[in-house]
Amino acid sequence: VVVFDRDVVQAAGRAAGDLVLALARGVARVDRVLEDRLVGPPASRVADALVLRLGLDHPRAASRLATVALVAMVALLGFVVLSSMLFA
Repeated sequence: VVVFDRDVVQAAGRAAGDLVLALARGVARVDRVLEDRLVGPPASRVADALVLRLGLDHPRAASRLATVALVAMVALLGFVVLSSMLFA
């Protein structure tokens, strides 16, 4: 029977934690590079054109659209919950 002492168990946990943190840093760095250099500028131009075309550059119009979108999402969630209760 092999017995692990506390130092060995803590070292394995620490190593796993360091690996997860390094992986998260790498993913965040790649995401930041993709957003800043590849996706960000074209998406920003498209979003600006869409906002101007739909007339959402006025705060009241943007607020109304946000409210309608919120009500639609809540209604959809309500339908999903209701259907899961009815067909369960």
